[in-house]
Amino acid sequence: FAALAPADAQAQHELGNLLSALGMLREADVAQRRALALKPDLFPAQLASAQVLLRSYRYADAETAARKALGLDARSPEAWLMLGEAQLELDRAAEAEQTFRAGLGAQPRDIELYRRLGNLLFIQGRTQELIAHSRHMRQRCPDYFDVHVDLARGLLQAGELAEAADVFAQALALRPQDLGVRDSWLFCCNYLAVLSPQALFEHARAYGQHASAAATAYTHWKCERAPARLRVGVVSGDLRTHPVGYFLESVLGASDRGRIEWFAYATTRANDGLTARLQQQCSSFKVLAGLSAHDCARQIHDDAPHVLIDLAGHTAENRLDAFAWRPAPVQVSWLGYFATTGLAEMDYFLADRVGVPEPARQYFSEEVCYLPDTRLCFSVPEIAPDVAPAPAASKGFVTFGSFQVMRKLNDEVLAVWAEVLHGCARSRLRIQSDGLSDEAVCTAFRARAQRLGIDPARLDLHPSESRTSYLQSHAHVDILLDSFPFPGGTTTCEALWMGVPTVTLAGATLVARQGASLLSAAGLPDWIAESRAEFIELALAKAADIDALQQLRMQLRERVRGSPLFDAPKFARNLDAALWQLWSASPQALLTEGATTG
Repeated sequence: FAALAPADAQAQHELGNLLSALGMLREADVAQRRALALKPDLFPAQLASAQVLLRSYRYADAETAARKALGLDARSPEAWLMLGEAQLELDRAAEAEQTFRAGLGAQPRDIELYRRLGNLLFIQGRTQELIAHSRHMRQRCPDYFDVHVDLARGLLQAGELAEAADVFAQALALRPQDLGVRDSWLFCCNYLAVLSPQALFEHARAYGQHASAAATAYTHWKCERAPARLRVGVVSGDLRTHPVGYFLESVLGASDRGRIEWFAYATTRANDGLTARLQQQCSSFKVLAGLSAHDCARQIHDDAPHVLIDLAGHTAENRLDAFAWRPAPVQVSWLGYFATTGLAEMDYFLADRVGVPEPARQYFSEEVCYLPDTRLCFSVPEIAPDVAPAPAASKGFVTFGSFQVMRKLNDEVLAVWAEVLHGCARSRLRIQSDGLSDEAVCTAFRARAQRLGIDPARLDLHPSESRTSYLQSHAHVDILLDSFPFPGGTTTCEALWMGVPTVTLAGATLVARQGASLLSAAGLPDWIAESRAEFIELALAKAADIDALQQLRMQLRERVRGSPLFDAPKFARNLDAALWQLWSASPQALLTEGATTG
């Protein structure tokens, strides 16, 4: 039709839309320019032209086209969005922010403009502005699901856990089947002590029921029934510079290649030097980002693993939805999560007896499989500087510290820390966290800490740093005070390597007992408290003997180097044996090989 009507601007525009849909961007651009030559005020063609230019990576031209579109219709949210996107791609974030705000001024209820501005604030770490922005939009659109999610995400980043959990629950009420929000809500609740282990277990099972209902599980697999080497896959969004990567690297490196063949599935495209090192340890490394649950499962199933390990649980970028399709005959949860997945298709959960005592096994839908000594083994940080002397030895007073994310520092934690400071004359509290790069967050935190009994004059706040600088920062800390009910993991291990011990509180759940598990494996059971009162008493007792602190500090690296917490060869032998045992014992491994379903 366009060929029959070369002078019809609308026909040329529609041809351009068709070519764009077919991915023929150069031809689409020509068609839209023909339409605009015939009718310069044809707004849909001008808007489509900007979109084609954006998709063609011609960002400067896209900016010009978007401005022309706004000249034709200044109320078009799509034109404001395209202008802002072009400016972002041209590394002009401040201008893009002004553009998105101007667009909201023209269209105050436009959700896409709101979300793009919110995402920009989130990326820039402007948490308090994101929260205010989301609250404002929620007032305008109280029934819009994504508004609740964005507000909860901001609150979680700012450490406002109780409200974050409430807002996630409100989002869940709007869309009960949304697995992503169920993930976030479960993750958030594990930072709080408001739900019983039984309640958390039941909510996890509800997640599993929704995930299973959306899947059709495989019933036959391609893996060899009597393998010489066990094919084991790991699935994670954190196969990079991340706690999961830190704990995984040395274990894969020490695993017996004659018995285990490793496959990795990254659920994001993020990668760095640690990703490259993990790739070298695996026979195959595939990226699942952007795939549906079914496509993820099919790709894994085609690789014929005997055992598939989820390293994420209900954390970001997990693919539990793919595990619901059961792409492997034996499926295991380990390392990256601290509670049950609730998924019926997840067969086992790897734990240790300190983290999951026998009575706690009832709160797992998986069968709990105990590893000897510890469920975690930390990779030695090769960039770590030498251990520095205890600062108290020269200053004459103890500096307590924390390197935890802000969301772990709830009111109960700060109140207990306040009692420690009160009981230890001249002591100071040094907190370093990624959330403290935002001055508004620092101001709000100081006010909350003061309300809970911490003198702001004794409080030092620092933003996060590169890993090398962060490790060097341990030179300013004598003792770490752990958080609860969600203690440290990576921070505890790194501090031990830097000669800094942690006072931890053992709770009732796996996550609440993580600190106790790590310190037990490191040979430091005398740093574990069983109650808040004992935590305060223990911290004060350890701080009272500066000579003992200095002596422990200078010995600690060598002590933990030979402990189960850092002994990768021993841990790898235990893990390899456990995986073989799970395969051999599983009835599903004995199923007859055959065609796939699902």
